[in-house]
Amino acid sequence: MLEQIQTELDSTIAGIPIPWDEVVAEVLSRPVPLWRGAEPSPVELTEIRVRTLGYEIGLHWLIRWEWNSKHKIPTSAKLKKAYKPKGELLRSIYRVCVEAHGMQDAAGGVQYRHAAYWFGLIFWELILREVASVYKPQAVETTRRARSASRMANNKAHRKEAALVPVREAIKLARSGISPFLPGKGMDSLADLFRVGLHLSEVSDRFRDRSWQPFLAQWEASAFTVPSSPDWQRVYKQGDDLRIQAGKGRGSYGLNNY
Repeated sequence: MLEQIQTELDSTIAGIPIPWDEVVAEVLSRPVPLWRGAEPSPVELTEIRVRTLGYEIGLHWLIRWEWNSKHKIPTSAKLKKAYKPKGELLRSIYRVCVEAHGMQDAAGGVQYRHAAYWFGLIFWELILREVASVYKPQAVETTRRARSASRMANNKAHRKEAALVPVREAIKLARSGISPFLPGKGMDSLADLFRVGLHLSEVSDRFRDRSWQPFLAQWEASAFTVPSSPDWQRVYKQGDDLRIQAGKGRGSYGLNNY
């Protein structure tokens, strides 16, 4: 089994340049950590799997777009299409990391040895953010508390809306030229992305137009795709198969084969 997993991983990173291949292999093989000090219920474990799956499939989209146009995304056509927006978000983050890292003098210095390591840390912070959101939808902090998210988090009917508040708050601040993430809050690499990106967008029109504005547009779009994303649909068992409801009248997605 382990040999098969390694073979599949080797096939996935074939053709990806160094050190991006190392980073992709690491984030795809690293076990997802569970919430500290809490024993997740079966329902929470399923939610964690569904939420983090989107970024995994999104990363496969990035591989196809940037490094291997023939890369086979290892999931069903339905699920692949449903998580394509995650790939578009990751691609925009990738481009900011690459361009910002290449402008270190103008950026005032970037602490990461390579853009790949910066991207990998951001990817992992996004995974941890999804894990946190299963237990506590308002757990991801911005520079200002999203009080409405805190109120809504205890109402199951409003959990989707609660999850949107921090994203909308972050976009509002970033559009105003303020970094929405503070260092020391568990999202340090993403905080660096916003800090450096906001600075470079003020001194370089090329960076702003080619990388920063497209990233903000994808970050904002991610807030509006939450209600229809597989991340937030009903998960149920059909025999031995775990499935996600695709929406009223739109069938479902199978998870067991991913």
